[in-house]
Amino acid sequence: MGKLDELLRKVGKHKSKGMPYVRTSDGHLVPWNKRYIVDQLLRETKLCEKLLRIKAITKTEAEKIASIVEERVKKLDLKFVSAPLIREMVNNVLLELSEENPRFALYRNLCTRCGIPVYDAYTLLQGKVPKRYVINPDLLYKKLAYNSSREMALLLMPLPLADAHLKGDINIHDLENFLTKLYGISYDLRFLFFHGLRMQIGLSLSIAKCAKQPDTAIIHAAKILERGSTFVSNSQVLLNFSTFLAPYFEKLSKRKMQHYLQTFLFEVMHHFITHSLQKGSLSIQISPHVTSLWKNKPIVYKGEVYDRVYGEFEDLTNIIFNLFIDLLTKRIRRESFMLPIFEFLVDKDSIKIYKDNIISLFSLLCTHGEICIENLSTPNWEKSICSHHMYDYFSWDNEEIEDKLMFRNYSHFTLGIGGIVSINLPRLAYRVKGEDERLIDQVMRVIDVAYNVLSLKYEWLRKLEENKILSFSQRKLRENKLLNIDKVNYIIGLVGLRDMVYYHTNAPPLKDNSSLNFMLTFLNEVRKYIRELNEKSNFKVSLVEVKEEIVCKRLAVSDMLSPTYRYCARKIVSGDLERASKLLKKRSRDLPVMYTSRSNLVINGVNPESLKLEEELSSRIDGHTVYLKINNIEDMLKLLEYLSKGSNITHFILTK
Repeated sequence: MGKLDELLRKVGKHKSKGMPYVRTSDGHLVPWNKRYIVDQLLRETKLCEKLLRIKAITKTEAEKIASIVEERVKKLDLKFVSAPLIREMVNNVLLELSEENPRFALYRNLCTRCGIPVYDAYTLLQGKVPKRYVINPDLLYKKLAYNSSREMALLLMPLPLADAHLKGDINIHDLENFLTKLYGISYDLRFLFFHGLRMQIGLSLSIAKCAKQPDTAIIHAAKILERGSTFVSNSQVLLNFSTFLAPYFEKLSKRKMQHYLQTFLFEVMHHFITHSLQKGSLSIQISPHVTSLWKNKPIVYKGEVYDRVYGEFEDLTNIIFNLFIDLLTKRIRRESFMLPIFEFLVDKDSIKIYKDNIISLFSLLCTHGEICIENLSTPNWEKSICSHHMYDYFSWDNEEIEDKLMFRNYSHFTLGIGGIVSINLPRLAYRVKGEDERLIDQVMRVIDVAYNVLSLKYEWLRKLEENKILSFSQRKLRENKLLNIDKVNYIIGLVGLRDMVYYHTNAPPLKDNSSLNFMLTFLNEVRKYIRELNEKSNFKVSLVEVKEEIVCKRLAVSDMLSPTYRYCARKIVSGDLERASKLLKKRSRDLPVMYTSRSNLVINGVNPESLKLEEELSSRIDGHTVYLKINNIEDMLKLLEYLSKGSNITHFILTK
């Protein structure tokens, strides 16, 4: 950064001199501008005309009120003020003016807050929500409640941590559920098939003993996802679904099997739609055969552990797999349901079977547009038992893993994510002016902030456990819980990794060896520092590259809103900069810009050379995900050949 950057910084400071910055209710920190007050009054008092047949406030009146509030805020001499505080000051002025004109009292009623501003609540009730949502009363209730939950979460954490989120240094994922829910959980269905299903809400209790029949097992598997959404804010996974279900399908006809799988899909889809869940929030692992990990492990079903092993049900597992492929392909063609994500488990023994099903797999990819491959043929596949977003590399030794595989003393896999905090890497590059050591130092400081937020999340989950609020996940089978809160993993996400490298080195990492070496060295330092923190703390943290576009957009918008970082951000954000500039002039915060997310980095076709960097990253980033564009069946075959030779990459998402 040169003299122009310094000039822009000074201009940004000069503009806000004498006035505090404002913490907005939608999670940003912006310079003071009284025009926001004028716009708010003009917009929200229009409800008087719609609902009460009284004329809205005039522009002259709104500007007068904004000037009064500005003078009062200036006298407070604060560094920061919150948007709710400004709103209350506006309402006080409206009440004062209502003594002369009663209509200002009505304006005050419509400009107040009831968790969220009345105007925002009214627009929600009119069905004005993003098109991707299914509009129903439950969704409207959640939208109203989530705003209050976000504000409460920020108010209950130390001010520096809350400010770091609001300023855009970090992003706390699912902030609305920070105080109340886990982020994700994976289910070992053997626990369910041995112990049954127990659900409780308040004084109401529903107990179902272990499933004895296949239809009951199917319903229990669907219901555990439904019940889990009460305690989990984002992702739920059914581990090894086709393998664990196979014993229940013994001696059944294909027609009966198909009927039960249809029932399962309907139950899951119904829950998905009625609760307006995200597409990636439900994942189900299936495989065309029993993976080598489970071939010699005892089956668990009908409330008992048997001498028989899962390897005896190889044919049934393959039938379930093929029936699922057939059902998914036909159903997607016939109906427009958004399906849960199906993760296809692949190890070296299953690659030949996948080749035999290559046409069906490609057909599913063409109709669904996206499928997932979970690679169990990695060198560390024994510790990649769980889903790509559920890591537990730290807590188990080989003996513990063997106990869990054998279901000894009812020991099973308890996998989950407590919370995720992402850090804004491009912003750190803007601050350091190309100095490597300063950049590493800045990153360590922000990682400390993220770690403190995750530590707070850990303490909140412990309190929820002590107060028996997480009753579902704390259900016990002897001494073993469905989920052990002390052993769930926490995640620090990297936003804009490649954008940061590009800005810092003036070269993209894929086209310049020096920038690539810098990125790998940078990741080594970050991973080393996180490992040191893990050794000192009661919980463990993994490092991932963020794929959620909404997070990458929020942090890019934060930088564009800040006069300090706006000029730098313009150089590397992707999106419509021309339109973003126009929206900024209109004081909008919904800008069409974002930093590069993991899901944007799609590799066209299967080329070992193009995957070389991803292999390097897989050794430095936990559960590394690679997006591949598969154009034809030949590309699918190339991928299977690539996996057969061994790969460090644990997770592929195939797109068409």
